[in-house]
Amino acid sequence: VRGLPILPIPVNTFWDLGLGDISTICTHQRHSMQDRFHFYYENSGEDLIHYVQKLQEWAQEKRATFGTHYLPHDAEYKRLGATPDTNKSIKEMLESLWPGQRFVIVPRISNLMAGVQATRAAFGSAWFDEEGTAPGVKRLSNYRKRWNKTLGCWSDEEQQDDNCHGADAFRQWGQ
Repeated sequence: VRGLPILPIPVNTFWDLGLGDISTICTHQRHSMQDRFHFYYENSGEDLIHYVQKLQEWAQEKRATFGTHYLPHDAEYKRLGATPDTNKSIKEMLESLWPGQRFVIVPRISNLMAGVQATRAAFGSAWFDEEGTAPGVKRLSNYRKRWNKTLGCWSDEEQQDDNCHGADAFRQWGQ
């Protein structure tokens, strides 16, 4: 949808955190029977303050307020020596950087395909802002299973490329 309006209700975010590769974030509003996605952002090699600032800038420009920030399961793991504030999880670091915000860990699903199927099942209610989510929609459309050359068929594993990071942020929503 071109110019999908942001409603005067809280905006949630769904994250995929790349350590050494791409981190992705998508924004979301649930209203009636619609799951509305307004903004998708990805980058690599940046620290958490960069992503917090990017979301704050977006919210200020759009006059949006945030509800809940949904983080992947690995955001609760302690990162010994990862930053000057050692032995903190990404969730704890985000809570320090952005006081007053609510961060929730999405539980890990051990079967990737169960998460993919849950996301596929939810897509019927999804609306995407054409401009704001274009890079994320492109990631979703290029997301693939890995081809098993030996067996000559698709495996139940994802193709490990840049598209899986964008798809993983949306999968946090679907799960």
